Amino acid sequence: MSASESKFDGIGFLSQQAVIFNKAGEVLALQFSNYDSDKIAGKWTLPGGTMDESDESTHIGLRREVREETGIDVDVLHPVRVGKFINFDGRKRILALYLCKSNSDFNELSHEHTQFKWLSVEQAIKLDWINEHYPGAIMNAARLWELEDNSIGSDAIEVKK
Repeated sequence: MSASESKFDGIGFLSQQAVIFNKAGEVLALQFSNYDSDKIAGKWTLPGGTMDESDESTHIGLRREVREETGIDVDVLHPVRVGKFINFDGRKRILALYLCKSNSDFNELSHEHTQFKWLSVEQAIKLDWINEHYPGAIMNAARLWELEDNSIGSDAIEVKK
């Protein structure tokens, strides 16, 4: 265990994920490769990751992670959900999910993922997500996205699990 890991003992690492909407009102989903574990291969995730000690703020850390995984520059708009979970490797995690707006096109896929999809909210909440918090976060983000005067279609917000 590294010095930075012991510092968070009992609390958990902060993982941040971005619910990113494009101009068409679609959500970005990434599918895991088996780079780290066969336990997560094929599962879907949102762009993001663990904060680095060098990150000046949560927003800077999230923007860095999104750029590393997708090449997309985002505006971090609003938090949409906070939760806790045990990661596939047994580490405690605190999860913060944020509504983000894409400012650029998708231009690269990291080695951690095999594919990406831009999906309607209705399609996105039905994926085989790695984390149970994601569908609720996507629904919360969709409601806020509409309040920001963006359009995703009113039927998408009414979808229930």
